[in-house]
Amino acid sequence: WPDITVPGTATNVGTDSANDYGGDFRLGDFTKLYVLDDGAKQLVTINTANAARTVIGPATPVSGHTWTGLAASPTGTLYATSSNCSASTLYTIDPNTGAATQVGSITNAPCAINLAMDPAGQWLYTVDIVNDRLVRINPSTAAGTVVGPVGINANYAQGMDFDDLTGTLYWAAYSTTGELRVLDTTTGASTLVGAFPGGTEIDALAIRSFAGGVCWLTLTPNSGAVPANSTLNVNAQFQATNICPPIYGMQRATILEVDDDSYPVTNPSVCFYRAFNDVPQGHTFDKFIHALAGAQITQGSGGNFQPSQNITRSTMARWLLLARYGNTYAPPPCLSSPFADVDCENTPNADWIVDLYNKGITGGCGGGNYCPNDPVKRQQMAVFLLKAKAANPTTYAPPPCTGIFADVPCPSTFANWIEELYNQGITSGCGGGNFCPNNFVTRGQMATFVVKNWNIPTCP
Repeated sequence: WPDITVPGTATNVGTDSANDYGGDFRLGDFTKLYVLDDGAKQLVTINTANAARTVIGPATPVSGHTWTGLAASPTGTLYATSSNCSASTLYTIDPNTGAATQVGSITNAPCAINLAMDPAGQWLYTVDIVNDRLVRINPSTAAGTVVGPVGINANYAQGMDFDDLTGTLYWAAYSTTGELRVLDTTTGASTLVGAFPGGTEIDALAIRSFAGGVCWLTLTPNSGAVPANSTLNVNAQFQATNICPPIYGMQRATILEVDDDSYPVTNPSVCFYRAFNDVPQGHTFDKFIHALAGAQITQGSGGNFQPSQNITRSTMARWLLLARYGNTYAPPPCLSSPFADVDCENTPNADWIVDLYNKGITGGCGGGNYCPNDPVKRQQMAVFLLKAKAANPTTYAPPPCTGIFADVPCPSTFANWIEELYNQGITSGCGGGNFCPNNFVTRGQMATFVVKNWNIPTCP
């Protein structure tokens, strides 16, 4: 899902016919999902770009039990649950071999059907579908404490995970249909968010968020007691020589405050830049270029971004697809090109260009060609951006123009696209009430357009 709060909209990455009854991301690596395949009794990773499976090793639960949940702690420990719906067991799973080690029998949860760990790494949570209640589990002892009723009759497999950045516990629930719900960790009560596509039963739910810390930021102290009517200063130190992954661009994190107080504390966001040599602080497109690079859509070349260089149609194809599908996306290999000037073996970005065509985002530049080395005009860029973002690029059409820019006649070939880009707040033109439709787009400008088009986070 591009947005978990809109569960009815999902992107199918690939087919997986195995019995994956629990799954989670680990240590902020969102390129692969760790899952427990109950049919084969194995720990497996699934590539999030193409659904390819890699077997790590055998993972065997208690005899007669079914794997039901898997959750990663902020430090990388994998916890798992199994059950026969008379008794449930908690385990740790070795992420390198798949070996399962019993922690103990989970009390107050005869049928623990899923598993999630809170962002602080303090508690595990499960839904017991025998009694339809949320149970909090001590990860060290497996002792379960009833939180409260979930409010629906839960059936079959379920999935759950925390959004580490907000502390929200999402539940992929199934009663008579598959639906996303939010669980209150203080009462157990659940609130409906919306139905999954076709009411599908969802398991191994995992949220793309990580609260396990970042290597470029150290908090001192990172825990402790604050006396009543007092304060505690926390020193945040940035480690400029320890960036991971070692990429250019913006790194962004949220400092989570977890306490037992009833007064809410705002969780501050912090940002760190590894700047390109040719994009100094204060550059016109500084925050947009480094946001794009931090999202790993591009890393420039040799430590430079070349912001004033015109972007080519070839490079733009790669940027658009990575922005839409995420930085782990890889297009299918180019086997046959629809364009006379795009050779699958020799044209840079051929895979991306052909994929852009197959997805209905481009029809080329005319005459059976794509013109991969041509710079992109601003009027063309408007079409590319809106089509690439549309749910169905082949059928998307912007609203009719009304006449906004002095140099864009309404009606005209690109007017609808240009004005919709303006109406969505992605461009304000080139100044003086004009759009400059025939001007070429620089890499710095394109970084700004892409970041705005897909709401990629930026920092001041």
